[in-house]
Amino acid sequence: MTPAQVELVKDGFQIIYQEKQDFARSFFTFLFQVIPGIRTSFPEDMTDQQRKLAETLTYVIYHLHDPAALQKSAELLADRHIGPQARPPHFVAAAVALEKALQKHISPNLPQQELDAWQQAFFLVTDMMTESLGINAA
Repeated sequence: MTPAQVELVKDGFQIIYQEKQDFARSFFTFLFQVIPGIRTSFPEDMTDQQRKLAETLTYVIYHLHDPAALQKSAELLADRHIGPQARPPHFVAAAVALEKALQKHISPNLPQQELDAWQQAFFLVTDMMTESLGINAA
């Protein structure tokens, strides 16, 4: 990611930070719309999952400038998310859900440059996740 992209993501996150729990709820709502079959992989009460997503999102965004910290976080995420339930192909659906949640919480007309920066950040982390487990993301 370029420094300008990191700043775009951080600036956008400042807008949603105060409502990051609502943002996480929206993300999961959109994720389940994109791939409905994945809903059964999650608990009925999503409160804990939403909290974890909000915390992880906060950590990742504030460490986009620090590849070593980001790598360690990605390895921990990979251990929890990649396996029989969540596979690399689900990341594309998650990227779509992320975009929809961003448009809902930041702006329905989010500039393409900002969307691109968020997608770049998302795939940077998911690439680190799959690489940490020696999985081909394609």
